[in-house]
Amino acid sequence: MIVNILNRYFSKQVAVVFRHGGTLDKFIGDCIMAFWGAPLDDPEHAKHAVAAALEMEQVLMQFKTELGTEAGEFDVGIGIQSGTAVVGFIGAEQKLEYR
Repeated sequence: MIVNILNRYFSKQVAVVFRHGGTLDKFIGDCIMAFWGAPLDDPEHAKHAVAAALEMEQVLMQFKTELGTEAGEFDVGIGIQSGTAVVGFIGAEQKLEYR
């Protein structure tokens, strides 16, 4: 049941990330890791990340309403970090990931 709820939630929130020009990095448990400004440069990456976070909050509230009693105590936090990052294909010869 939890996996189904998370997958439904992730689908909605990843659409928000993409709508605001973000790059989906990965899922870590119940976390969505995304970033802006790579692989394509975005001089307004911080503005776009904040806009995505604000919309994600609205989507969360709508999703909790949609779940009704099924939601239980379903809740998430949204964090934003801004600054310089090193990105590229990182890993081993056997497996590289864009980070």
